[in-house]
Amino acid sequence: MSILLMALNSLLSIFLLHSDTGEISIVGPLDYESNAIHEIDITAKDKGVPEMEGHCRVQVVVIDINDNAPEIVLTSKPTPVREDSRRGTVVALIRARDLDSGDNGKVTLKLQKGSPFILKASFSNNYALVTNGPLDRESFSEYNIEITATDSGSPPLSSKKTIPVSITDVNDNPPVFTQPSYNVYLKENGVPGSILYSVSASDLDFGENAKISYSILDSKVQDVSASSYVYI
Repeated sequence: MSILLMALNSLLSIFLLHSDTGEISIVGPLDYESNAIHEIDITAKDKGVPEMEGHCRVQVVVIDINDNAPEIVLTSKPTPVREDSRRGTVVALIRARDLDSGDNGKVTLKLQKGSPFILKASFSNNYALVTNGPLDRESFSEYNIEITATDSGSPPLSSKKTIPVSITDVNDNPPVFTQPSYNVYLKENGVPGSILYSVSASDLDFGENAKISYSILDSKVQDVSASSYVYI
């Protein structure tokens, strides 16, 4: 099928010309985003002898309405963020788009309140999601950042997108014992190898940063190293 015939069939699926009156009716859907201008070539013929005809071209301009909600597109996937990251660390790259035109296609992005992140505009509806405050994995190990895109149409249309951002651990917490000091009483002449006492400590960090080992500090009892009496 030739391009010319395809274009004609497309016009006939949208417009109907009444041969007796010259009225043009709409019989199919109009979509500004697909085709904003339609050109219809019309011929008028009389019934005389010889037959005479005239020609004209009707240009139909489709006016945009706000029928497309804006979209939020991730141009780079969010990367895990260290909890000691500096303010302004880039987490993800985002683009806003709207198929409409004019004010209907102008999009603004807004973040939910209360998260340590902001959107930093770069160029032509492109943004960077960056850190804007201190992070603490022990308080929040993951954020679900909700972004709302709203166009300037009337009435305005909007859409939302949630971006999960995980916070990775750094070793910023020391082990903490269950109590600052312990008093242990035992009888003299204890059996070597018997359990003297058990101490316990915990660490708020994660993974290897939270694994704990115990050792005896170099201390002496009556000028004799404590490790000569007890071991862990």
